[in-house]
Amino acid sequence: MSETALLTFSIGPVHSFIGQARRIADLWAGSRILSRLAGTAIGRLHELGGEPVFPAAKRGAVPRSLPNRIVAEVPLDRADDIAHDLDATVHEEWGRIVGFAIETLGEIGLRVSLPPADKGTWDDALSCSWSWVAENGDYVEASQRGAELFAASRVYRPFRQIAETGTKCAICGERNALPDGTRSNVIAAWTKAETAAKQTKLEPFFRERQTRLCLVCAAKRLHPYSEERETTRFRSFQDFQPEEGAPYFALVAMDGDRLGEALRGDGAADAAELRALQWRISAALGHFADALRHESSSRLNLEDATRRASPPQLIYAGGEDVLFVCDPRDAIDLASAVRERYRAAFVSSDLDPARYTLSGAVVFAHTKTPAGLLLREADDLLKRKAKEESGRDSIAIALRKRSAPPVETVFRWDDPLRTSLTNVVGQLWENQLASGQTYSFAEEDRLLSTVLHDAGEWTAWLKGRLSRGAKSKESAADLAALLTPYFTGKKVDALRIARFLAVEVEDRESAQASEATA
Repeated sequence: MSETALLTFSIGPVHSFIGQARRIADLWAGSRILSRLAGTAIGRLHELGGEPVFPAAKRGAVPRSLPNRIVAEVPLDRADDIAHDLDATVHEEWGRIVGFAIETLGEIGLRVSLPPADKGTWDDALSCSWSWVAENGDYVEASQRGAELFAASRVYRPFRQIAETGTKCAICGERNALPDGTRSNVIAAWTKAETAAKQTKLEPFFRERQTRLCLVCAAKRLHPYSEERETTRFRSFQDFQPEEGAPYFALVAMDGDRLGEALRGDGAADAAELRALQWRISAALGHFADALRHESSSRLNLEDATRRASPPQLIYAGGEDVLFVCDPRDAIDLASAVRERYRAAFVSSDLDPARYTLSGAVVFAHTKTPAGLLLREADDLLKRKAKEESGRDSIAIALRKRSAPPVETVFRWDDPLRTSLTNVVGQLWENQLASGQTYSFAEEDRLLSTVLHDAGEWTAWLKGRLSRGAKSKESAADLAALLTPYFTGKKVDALRIARFLAVEVEDRESAQASEATA
């Protein structure tokens, strides 16, 4: 390319598109669709003579795990035309996905047609944004200006206002439910469709009297059925099935820290150095995300860190973002293993892992909690506690029980308390520490924190406190030493989470019976 431009192109809105979900499989489908659209855009970019800078995606070697944002070098005189072409390509592919849903619904008697893009809200569910800057022979300066211009362009997002006044979709609550939003027609159509689905492979996608979808949410709900025809279907809780007496699971969200700053290459000497750095970062992210996937399964590729029968399920891995579900007792170990994989990917690319850190959020919740709500909570926990409160390179943990106030805590990855939490869980499981004590510790900490100051004072108080317990008196000294850092480190709420992991995740008698017959 003689005269080139840096084009930044993104597909979104990511969080609202993925987050409009009731089931874990809906989360997976939304993220899978976005990754598919990004791959389609990159394929078209290659055809148009563009060269991706981020993600690292050479012609014929596009990674499976893709972020929603693309930065590419394109011919300057065609930059705007290429951006519009990519936009059209993405919407055409989205139209094919929606069309598949219409075809599939027709198989069970729910017949609808694809409205023109300018007449229906299905096309507005996804939008593309872009900006470009001329390089003018200075790649370093253009890279900086391009990032700033794209950030500014995101402030203004034009939209078409389309009114829909009928019966709303049960998932998003925004768009009219199929077939036409008329309440009587909606009820009749979906009742018939649910009955018909029971006789087909579509039965897992519809639950009796729980389905009333718009075209967009139907496209996401049915996308796994499309995947099954091509490769494999995400089985959600069919593989990850909570057993009776074990109604809780963990949603884990992880995100790289300050990747934008790293990609700008502050201090890069020249264009060649910056290009090489950006390529190495992008390649490291691609290898990291791909390594978390199985070729023919939706399971998270970290069996060595899993000790439970229910396998962890990978919802999304693209760039530095990871989202998965797992048994609550595996969540912290799995998050730690993902973090180590992240660091190793940068080491393999000759990059300092201390510069490229990863933060995580773990939300423990009941299986009846809507998946979209949990995604928003995990995203908030990640930003608010792991990144802002703890300064990044941290893991935030939240317990959301249906019958109790929420509990939150956060640890730096290298905090000894994070690893010693496993010991506390063990003490609770072995009945050396009464679970009720973890409830009262939080209130006692609030009252005594102005009186007890150093570790010695807390240890003495805890030893006396625990020696009065029927279960803990024999090991009061050891338990006091184990628990003191949680009081001095202001992490007492973590003890409530330890109790949950030890005695509330599943019915103890059922678990012990299972172990006895194993």
